[in-house]
Amino acid sequence: MNKLQVWLNRRAAEVLGYGSCEKCGRGWNICKGYGVAHTSSTGSFALCEDCWNNSTVDERVMYWKIAYDKHWTDTGIPFSRYEQAVRRNLQWENYCPQCGYLSEDGSNKCMNKDCGVERWGI
Repeated sequence: MNKLQVWLNRRAAEVLGYGSCEKCGRGWNICKGYGVAHTSSTGSFALCEDCWNNSTVDERVMYWKIAYDKHWTDTGIPFSRYEQAVRRNLQWENYCPQCGYLSEDGSNKCMNKDCGVERWGI
């Protein structure tokens, strides 16, 4: 998609009051955003599903950095958390529903000794 088409897509979304995909510019009113979770209760999307599926990991991180600089610098969450979520494709089910612990190995085992939840999502 050329830069003019991306700009036109983004402008059309803005006029209608919608945000847009950082890569193709299509508005969230006509495409579905692809979300990643950077904590057990917060997440973000900077790409539509099509662009997520057609981008390398490094491209995904680049677009999340663009969106972070535009919208999320005041959240108190450092970009490194966003980057980790994008690189690992983290979803909410990767976090313990009780304490918010991130299962580092994907086993959905909570290593927080104070939590009491052994496994989740089984």
